[in-house]
Amino acid sequence: MFRINKPSVYKSRINKPSVYKSRINKSEIYKSRIKKPPISDDRYADRSLYTPVIRASICTGERALGFVGVEDKVFHEVCVVNSEKDIQIFKETYHVDELDVIY
Repeated sequence: MFRINKPSVYKSRINKPSVYKSRINKSEIYKSRIKKPPISDDRYADRSLYTPVIRASICTGERALGFVGVEDKVFHEVCVVNSEKDIQIFKETYHVDELDVIY
């Protein structure tokens, strides 16, 4: 009898590029988590159309900054609050003095 040459499983694994060989720079991962301050948008400048509010969750305590449309009562989220600094940046960017809290 003669022997049939079967391709080895190990040979196919060696030829494939390994994902684990590439090193990921950890600083790039942390840069993606840092949130940029909100960009001022002209459509929220008219206070007769949009009211600035903080939307707070009763269950998780998560807070989000944004605007509620006066006519349609739809919440438009701008950013999530991670610290009090985020609220100050939001107030400075959109020229807001006080914020209402909605649940």
